[in-house]
Amino acid sequence: MSNSKSALKKIASKHINKWRIKNPIQSRLNGGILNHLQLEDLTVGGFENQILLLNDFEKEIKLVKNFDKEDEFFKKEILRSIKLKKYILKNDNPYKRSLNSYLKYITLVIYFHKENLNSHTVENIHRALVTASELKINVTLEDQKFAQDLIMYLMKIHVKDWRIKKQLDMCIKLLISISLNKEKKLFRPEIENINYLLTECYGTKNTLGSWRDDIQECLLEELTQLNKMEYPEINNNIVTIKEKEGLTKYIYDYIKKLYKKNHFEQDNSFDFDIELLPNIFSYITREGFYLHNKIEKKLLISNEMTKLYNVGKREFESFIYAFLSHEIYPGHHHHINSIKYKFIKEHLDFLTNPIGLEGWAVYSEQILNQLGFGYELKLNNLKKIIPVSIFFEMLLNGGKSAEKLIEKIFSSNKQLYNEFKRNKGFGSVNLVYVIGYIEYTKILKSNKRYDLNKVLSFGPLTPSYFKPLLDLQK
Repeated sequence: MSNSKSALKKIASKHINKWRIKNPIQSRLNGGILNHLQLEDLTVGGFENQILLLNDFEKEIKLVKNFDKEDEFFKKEILRSIKLKKYILKNDNPYKRSLNSYLKYITLVIYFHKENLNSHTVENIHRALVTASELKINVTLEDQKFAQDLIMYLMKIHVKDWRIKKQLDMCIKLLISISLNKEKKLFRPEIENINYLLTECYGTKNTLGSWRDDIQECLLEELTQLNKMEYPEINNNIVTIKEKEGLTKYIYDYIKKLYKKNHFEQDNSFDFDIELLPNIFSYITREGFYLHNKIEKKLLISNEMTKLYNVGKREFESFIYAFLSHEIYPGHHHHINSIKYKFIKEHLDFLTNPIGLEGWAVYSEQILNQLGFGYELKLNNLKKIIPVSIFFEMLLNGGKSAEKLIEKIFSSNKQLYNEFKRNKGFGSVNLVYVIGYIEYTKILKSNKRYDLNKVLSFGPLTPSYFKPLLDLQK
């Protein structure tokens, strides 16, 4: 191990630990550890202090000289991650414009601190709401519903300490006041900012125009494949899950089915728990998510999933298949377990690239299709790609061009168009899912001799950054 490499890791660990102190909830969600004595400072000054911390981190890392390819890779990945965090703080900070971000934060704080809810924790929630009130941020109709349910959730929290109860009441009153704000004009990012995000923060080589072309090419290819498939025959078989415990057992059994289609290095042990989330989490996730950090490994299931009973067996199983292959195997759980580099494991909460994380999970939904759900999986993938494609076309060429693209997309598939029209679209623009999926597709198509286990050994980082190291291993 070279001295420069040791210096790089030492500097990185020092600054990442400082970042964790300022971002304990974000850190725990992405593989770190929760600091019970510290919570996020969501004031303008708090964000400015984070930018200063990241600037110092960036300066020190840039001074470290590289001597080998692995050094170069880690240095490049650290600098990319710093750029992404600074970009979010400066240009795309949801806490500066959206009540939804505060509502999610409060929900997560209460969840993570439910066993240790103290005066400091509740005071942090109150300070966050004061900031939201001062900024006069955007409140949608969905936010108002979320806020109402969160108020009810906070009112039901039982605490013995009257001071904490009084603080919670203050939070509730402030939340009621803020939630009455009117909805404002939607935020629209500048094209130059999106180009910087794509090239520097996500580490891709393409700008907006190039990605528009790549995404449309991918979309039309996926649509062609869908049109060649037979629409699955619908029968009268239904799935009935009467209790929450029944859903947990069903999920365990289905994961076993996925593991039997083993294509990877995997011990197939259930080293994670399955937990059903409180109702309020349905505003954060409609399905659930895999939580991995230095304290716990959990598949968290949204309460919305418990409502999926007495539905068509094929519909239910294809949904469960897509969800579990994304979150568990060969998706997030397997991806994180496959990391071979100690430095990545120890600093995953800081280094994770959203396109590396979600891109593999989306890709994994497609590659393990041995249970007969090809049509549904292709359809699900198109529902992710179409909104991003339309969004990029609109940004570059305006509404009329986007309408022509919509006509082109749906001219060959009436069923897809009817669903799009009925639902007024396919939901929000999940940029990282689509960009990441295409990045993994490009890399694995560029050299079919790549060992998938080696690809996964870098974890959810930047595909184009670790590609040179894959080339060295051939």
